[in-house]
Amino acid sequence: PKLSRIGWMRGYQEMERDPRAQRVADIGRQIIQSARKYVREQLAEATRIAKAELKIDEEEMSPSEVVRKLNEADEVVFWTQALERIEGFSIDGIQNWQYIVIDTEIPNAFVSEMLPQRFFVTTGLFEKFVSNDDELAMILGHEISHLIMGHNSKSNIVEFMFRGLEITLL
Repeated sequence: PKLSRIGWMRGYQEMERDPRAQRVADIGRQIIQSARKYVREQLAEATRIAKAELKIDEEEMSPSEVVRKLNEADEVVFWTQALERIEGFSIDGIQNWQYIVIDTEIPNAFVSEMLPQRFFVTTGLFEKFVSNDDELAMILGHEISHLIMGHNSKSNIVEFMFRGLEITLL
C-alpha cells in the first residue's frame, strides 16, 4: 500500500499534497488539543479530590511525600497515565503527533501505543464513511478516547501482535 503521511513536529518539512492527509492533520490537531485539555482538567480534579480524601497537607509534607501519597489514588494514577499517552514523554508533548493516511480500500482509523502519538486513517474510510469534517472529527475523537481510557494498555500481547500485523499489511 501507498503511504501518504503528514507530520506535525519540528523539523518535518515534507507536506503531502493529498487533501485528505491535510484534513486528518488539521482536525487531528484540534482533537489532540481538546483531549489534552480534557485530560489535564480531569487530572487536576482527581488530584484535588485525592488531596482532600487522603488529607494531604502540602505545607507539612515534602514534595516527594505529596507525590507518593497522590500515587496511591487510583484516579490520579489513571489520569496521569492518560496524560502520558496523549503528551508522550518528551518536552515537545503534543507537537510530536503525526497523521498518517494509508492508501487502502479497507475503511479504518486507529491510534496505537505500539507507535505512539500517531493517528492512522485509511483512504477507504474517506471513500465509505467520511463525507465531511464533522464525521472525520467524530471518528478521530472516538479513536483518541480509546487511548485516553487506556484500552490499548489493557490489551494482551496477542492483540498487540494482530495490530502490528494490521499496520504492516495496510
